[in-house]
Amino acid sequence: MRWYADNSELNGIRGSQIPDILLFGGLAVPPDSEFLLRTTIEKAKSEFGPPRIPVKWNFKDLKKVFEKQNKNSLYDDLLTKSQEWRETIFRSVANIDFISFGHTGIVSS
Repeated sequence: MRWYADNSELNGIRGSQIPDILLFGGLAVPPDSEFLLRTTIEKAKSEFGPPRIPVKWNFKDLKKVFEKQNKNSLYDDLLTKSQEWRETIFRSVANIDFISFGHTGIVSS
């Protein structure tokens, strides 16, 4: 089983009584599903641009990546069509064996 993960930290206000939150999300993929999952996702993404374009749940986090590569118009187009490419990806992988999960935790100040 291979683990692919992303983490995001939701920072609060300094000195606030509300603690910060750390969110982990990811996929656990069996070895025999890994190639099929990757190629299926790449095929779905190719409907909206290059098959290896970076995407993530909070797509706006990638704005600087696209700017650095002079791909501003591609970023704008993908942002506008984010619901479409997300649905396309999720529908295309629905019958592939993998586990998707998220975990949230409180970060002490």
